[in-house]
Amino acid sequence: MAMLTACSTSNGTVTSSEVPSSSETTTEAVAPDENKMVSPSEGQPEFNTQDYEAQLDLIASNYDSLDEKYPYNEEEHPVYFAVMDFNHNGRLEFIITSAQGSGLFSYTQFYEVSEDRSKLVKVENAAFSSEMQDATSDFTLNATNTAHSAVYDCYKKDGEYFYMLQDFTPSGWQEMSLWFSSYCFRDKIKCDTIGGSSVLAETGSKEVKVWLKDSADKLFTDGEQYEKALNAYWEGYEKQKNCEVRWVPFGEKSLFADGLKESLKGFDPNSDKQSELYLDYKAFYEKYYEKDYVFVIQDKQEVYG
Repeated sequence: MAMLTACSTSNGTVTSSEVPSSSETTTEAVAPDENKMVSPSEGQPEFNTQDYEAQLDLIASNYDSLDEKYPYNEEEHPVYFAVMDFNHNGRLEFIITSAQGSGLFSYTQFYEVSEDRSKLVKVENAAFSSEMQDATSDFTLNATNTAHSAVYDCYKKDGEYFYMLQDFTPSGWQEMSLWFSSYCFRDKIKCDTIGGSSVLAETGSKEVKVWLKDSADKLFTDGEQYEKALNAYWEGYEKQKNCEVRWVPFGEKSLFADGLKESLKGFDPNSDKQSELYLDYKAFYEKYYEKDYVFVIQDKQEVYG
């Protein structure tokens, strides 16, 4: 199963991603507590929950227009949605993502309830041109068309909240990449590439070549230094509690309102759960190769063609 992902990089390219349907990359679908309310932990911001019910009704009233854009297919192209308050302004965001096309690339759209609570407004993705507006990193790694939760690392700087997402792109078993990006939801979607890795296994060899890079395409020859470079991106940011989001399959209109309620009940901006990020490149890639394969970090970028 593939989910979308793209973000501008230092050289101006856009990367697409797919996500495998392996159980190792999915989150167990555990139903949220029916009585659970979104509440702040110590040191976390207060949330305006008084009009959340009205906001859910407003989002639900937009089903027909959303259904036109996302004709769902449960077996081939699962579509998920979630509601949350990523930017902590009391107005709910609504995110819907789908995997489409022969490559099963995902496309994600972002909406937010307007300030006067009268309409659902599409949020512009500032990182891309109009043709690539719906390209994002992997918001959900689940491909089973079932409700499930995903957890994101959250940071704060200058009053804005930032979330770290990953972008997995396989090209068969031989070539894969895993990139990390920062996302901010304030007026527009802001995306910034943090760094990433790529691997190449050649036929007839048990060697897997590995390239480790930061956002400026600087190569690292040591895994620990690479991880430190990824973490260094967040210097100057204040680490927040992780954020848990409940993703629900987009299906029949009769199920939409209840699905919105389920998603909001599963939204926890103060989660103690760990995210599904793999900064350790070897821990991520080794599940795709036999145990006798050896990872060899490269100090030069190979040029093909």
